[in-house]
Amino acid sequence: LYVAGTLKFLCGGPGCVFLYCRRDLLASLEPAVTGWFATAEPFSFDTEHPTYHPTARRLEHGTPPAPVFFIAQGGIEVIAEVGVERIRERQWELQERVFEHADRLGLDVRTPREPRARGGVVNVRVGPEAERICHALLARDVCTDFRGDGLRISPHFFTNEDDVDRCFAELATLV
Repeated sequence: LYVAGTLKFLCGGPGCVFLYCRRDLLASLEPAVTGWFATAEPFSFDTEHPTYHPTARRLEHGTPPAPVFFIAQGGIEVIAEVGVERIRERQWELQERVFEHADRLGLDVRTPREPRARGGVVNVRVGPEAERICHALLARDVCTDFRGDGLRISPHFFTNEDDVDRCFAELATLV
C-alpha cells in the first residue's frame, strides 16, 4: 500500500488523499472504516452485510469532497509542468543554503545532510522558544512551522534565495 495526500509539496490543498494498492492484495483488504461508496451496490445501503466493491473503491468512504479534487488537480498540474526532478534539484539547492545559514548561526540541523536521505523539510533546532520564534517569524511574513524545539523550514520550487536569506536574517534577531 502507498497512501499520500496532496497537501504541502504537491500544492494541492487539504482534504485529498490517494492510495495505491497492488491488485493481488486488494481482495484481502477489509476496511476498518467504510462508507456507502465502498460497496458494490452503493444505493442498497446494506449496513448489516456490505459487499465491498472488487476494486480499490472498497477503501473509499462516503461522498467524496468534489471541490478539493479540483484544487488538487491544479496543484498536481503545476508540479507536472515544472517537473518532479527539477523541483527536487531546486529543493536540494535551497536546503544547502538553509544548512549554510544555520551553520553560521551555530544552530543544530537535524535533517540529514545527504540530499537523497532527506525529504522536503529541514528541521533546525532553535531551543524551547521554537513556538514563540515561529510566531514572531510569521508576524514578519516569514512562514515556517515548529515541532518541539525545532523550526521546520520547507523550501519549494517557488522559494528563492532571497526568501531563505530573509528567513535567517529575521531568525538571527530572534535566537
